[in-house]
Parts: sequence; C-alpha cells; structure tokens
Amino acid sequence: MRCSWPCAVVLVAVAASSTRAHYDSITWSNVTVDADGSVDYRLQVPFEDLSEALGLRGHRPATVAEVRSGSDRLLAYFMAGVQVRAGDEPCRLSPGSVDNVEAAELRAELRFGATCPGAPSAISIEYDIFFDHDPSHLGLYVVHYPGGELRGEFSRSRRAFTVPLGAAGESTTPWGLASLGALLVAGASASRWRARARSAGA
Repeated sequence: MRCSWPCAVVLVAVAASSTRAHYDSITWSNVTVDADGSVDYRLQVPFEDLSEALGLRGHRPATVAEVRSGSDRLLAYFMAGVQVRAGDEPCRLSPGSVDNVEAAELRAELRFGATCPGAPSAISIEYDIFFDHDPSHLGLYVVHYPGGELRGEFSRSRRAFTVPLGAAGESTTPWGLASLGALLVAGASASRWRARARSAGA
C-alpha cells in the first residue's frame, strides 16, 4: 500500500519519537575526593546503554558476559568522558575494575581513579557522556570530600562541578528540589527500561 504525504509525515514523526525514547539515558556517579587531591570515581551505567561502548550490533542491553569480557573497552570509553582538574592542571586518570550491580535494572559499575599534582586547593570534575546522542541525558552524582558532601546532576547545560579541599562546612549544593526532580526522572527511566524489557521479551 502506497503511503500518501500526510502518512509519510506521521511515520517520520513516530520514528523520531521512538529514537528519542530509545536514547533516554541516566547514570549515577559516586565520587570520593581526599585531602591530597586523589579521586575515587564509581560510575554506574545501565546495561541497556552499553551497546555503543562495547561495539554491539543494534541498541540492545548488554549481557553480564559481554560486560565482563569488555571491561577494558568500557573503562576506556567512559573514562574518555570524564576530566579531573586541579585548577588548570589535568589530573592523571587510572583504570580500575568493572562489576555488575542490580538496582531497578542491571548496571555496570565502573571504578577508576585520578591523581592530581601538588596539594590542590580545589578539584573540578567535568562530565561529557552521552550528550552527543542524548541531549536529555542526566548524570546524578554524590561527591564526598573533606569539607562535606555535594549532590546534584550533570546535564547538557551543566557539565562540571568544583569542590574545595580542607574547608569545613555544609554541603556546597543542598539536596533540594532540583535533585528531587532528578530522582523522579530516575524512577521514570527505570519504568521505561522495564517496559522495554517486557516488550522485547514479548
């Protein structure tokens, strides 16, 4: 059956909508910054968002076996999207381990570290993961540092944070309405993941 012009427009719109939902993504970062400027970074990424990093065909969830055998590829891919700086000086990143954890969905937990020169007074972390193909991507983070705790989210318009070292006080950024909204988005993302999983198994 030939599709008329209005029909074609509808099909294109549906395809665009499906693609946008297809790339809806979220990550979780747990970061510890010590007084000497050393950084321990743990990044959790859902299995469904690892296909590009692992070089899998199509956008499908990775398997546990693929995550374990592709740990080096995963670390290289995601470490390339994170930069740690002490002032204007870049800090050296070093790969760690990759494990799988289960929350609302299966996730890969990538662990890597950073060593900064000298005795920095502040550490900045820049995050640039998934924004090239998912403008709505959200990266939730919690940072533990000598002066307190920092919670927030990376977004396309907010890709970095800075924490002071050795300064006592409360959290630099309170866990307020913005982060509450991020948690709601995280719950919605998990619901969409379960719906896609059911659809794929049908």
